[in-house]
Amino acid sequence: MIQSFFPFGGRRTNEDEAQTPSPVTPQMEDEEPLNAWGAPSSPMHLYLTLMRMGLDAPSVVAMRTMSAAGFWNASPSESSLMIREKQEAFAKGAAAATLAMMRGSSPATIMLEAIKPAGVTTGSNARRLSEIGPKIPGRSGTFGQ
Repeated sequence: MIQSFFPFGGRRTNEDEAQTPSPVTPQMEDEEPLNAWGAPSSPMHLYLTLMRMGLDAPSVVAMRTMSAAGFWNASPSESSLMIREKQEAFAKGAAAATLAMMRGSSPATIMLEAIKPAGVTTGSNARRLSEIGPKIPGRSGTFGQ
């Protein structure tokens, strides 16, 4: 019988290891390995995603406000788009977070799955609206053209 040291003191035998589950959560086959600097399930990746959303969202709100006031080029359907996209992102995020919980993923992965659709939406809105640009008297079309 081979004995190994248990990390919290005491000893375990090979027979005990076969009966006792590992204290480390087993990794799912479809998940990438845990990494503190950017793997999708790491808290750092969650922080960076939230930070990017925090930077994109105010700019989108400002550009849409200027569009409603007539100072920014935007399509007439922008009002309905901003309502519809929030509903779609919330539904996709809730479904993805539920699936992540059912797989037994880490809390950081669950939260990342919940906010990922909203982050993609805010990022694409910021890019799209900034490419359209402000209304400049005497110019039409996208900014800089």
